[in-house]
Amino acid sequence: MMIRVAAFRAVGGFDTNAIAGEEPDLGARLGLAGYSILKIDVPMASHDAHIMTFRQWWTRAVRSGHALAHRFARHGASEFRDGRRELMSALFWGLALPLAILVLLWPTRGLSLLFFVGYGLLAVRIYRNYRRTGLGKSDARLMSQFILYSKFAEVVGFGRYLRNRARNDFRIIEYK
Repeated sequence: MMIRVAAFRAVGGFDTNAIAGEEPDLGARLGLAGYSILKIDVPMASHDAHIMTFRQWWTRAVRSGHALAHRFARHGASEFRDGRRELMSALFWGLALPLAILVLLWPTRGLSLLFFVGYGLLAVRIYRNYRRTGLGKSDARLMSQFILYSKFAEVVGFGRYLRNRARNDFRIIEYK
């Protein structure tokens, strides 16, 4: 990224409590302060997270959920509504729906299990979206699968954010 030093200083620089997602947070604060933000629609760099195991991936997804909750807490009610859609999606698919299925299991005599169909419909929607962007079938299927898994990890990250905020103790979540 490139930024004017005066603008960076005017909004207080990076938030030291942001364990991830510092750039979107900074961007929201710059926008709210009246600065212009330009995004160039070409790849400028590649990011190699060097994630080799499911555990590393899961931990990074938890970290993403924490960052999303932090962004939402800071800017979700602003005109940017930063992180709102993503956080609501994670809370619905990763917490509310599974909880509803469990709570309604006995009263519905198991019919609440049919709500699991929603996960299949979401996976199909994600898969079709990635296929439209030109991703191959197997990669689109894998992306759909892991995006569904990430909803649960992001909810864990949201919980960690709430705990960290209550303690006012924000530490990076290492995934490597």
